[in-house]
Amino acid sequence: MLTRATDPRPARVLLTGFGPFPGVRENPSERLIRRQAADPGLRPRMDCDMRTAVLPTEWQAVRSALPALLAEHDPDVILHFGVHERAAGLRVEQRARNHMGVAPDARGRRGTGTAIVSGAPRVLRSIGPSERLVSQLRAGGLQAALSVDAGRYLCNMLFYLSLLHAQGTGRPHAVQFVHIPRVAEPGRHGPGRPMTSAELDAGVAALIKACLAFRPPRSLGRGRHGTEIAA
Repeated sequence: MLTRATDPRPARVLLTGFGPFPGVRENPSERLIRRQAADPGLRPRMDCDMRTAVLPTEWQAVRSALPALLAEHDPDVILHFGVHERAAGLRVEQRARNHMGVAPDARGRRGTGTAIVSGAPRVLRSIGPSERLVSQLRAGGLQAALSVDAGRYLCNMLFYLSLLHAQGTGRPHAVQFVHIPRVAEPGRHGPGRPMTSAELDAGVAALIKACLAFRPPRSLGRGRHGTEIAA
């Protein structure tokens, strides 16, 4: 079990999702997080403290909300979730790019098309057992795959800022982003068999367990970019 050596409290796990945005009136990642918050029975039976947040799909809101979330919850593990229109299953992202896209957010405001954080690394890799996460999901009968492209939208931005914070402070010990597909709905048809809400919930439980069992490398620690996300 992942806990801080000098802190006897249970490990804190922060789960986040996104609200609606152009083209997606109901975001399945928001529904996923709402279910996790409302039903303790969906959570793994282990000693961890679960925190949840649904972020507005807005460029500036994500930039300002993340530092407040990290300060309030001080998580040991962060699992971010977002929807991917073309995903057939769960996509475990392995890296985030220091680039803000130009697509409009939920308020119709466009990104700058420039760096998310000036002078910061061009690419940051996920922190945590990405390959193990995929193995755990597949072992549970779920479609899952590794991905090296978190996109150019708010998903990538949130992932990058969380990784930058962890690189600079040594916390959290695991930061992962998982893209989820559209969820099966009555009367909705698409290629293949869509995932159900129950399958997504089972996937979250497997992801949490794998991240809590992860032992971070000793090299993970404070770097020079640790405070820039608040800019």
